[in-house]
Amino acid sequence: MRKPASMYKYVVFRCLTCGHIQTTSSRFAKRRCPYCGKLNDLSKVQVLASASTAEEAAYQASRLKLEEAKKNLSNLHQAP
Repeated sequence: MRKPASMYKYVVFRCLTCGHIQTTSSRFAKRRCPYCGKLNDLSKVQVLASASTAEEAAYQASRLKLEEAKKNLSNLHQAP
């Protein structure tokens, strides 16, 4: 059974400027990207995953980054 969205304390999202996948507590309205410095308004970002613990959010972010890296590597090998 899935928890209601309000039960999740952490979110995984992509920076609107550089695309870096990162996590933050859902209690914050904004989060500054540690890579490009963009201040992301969390009401405007696409939430990629949500979690009830920081550890679970970090795992979800790592999983998404790994999937993205595999896709990029596959695309690199297919290039002429």
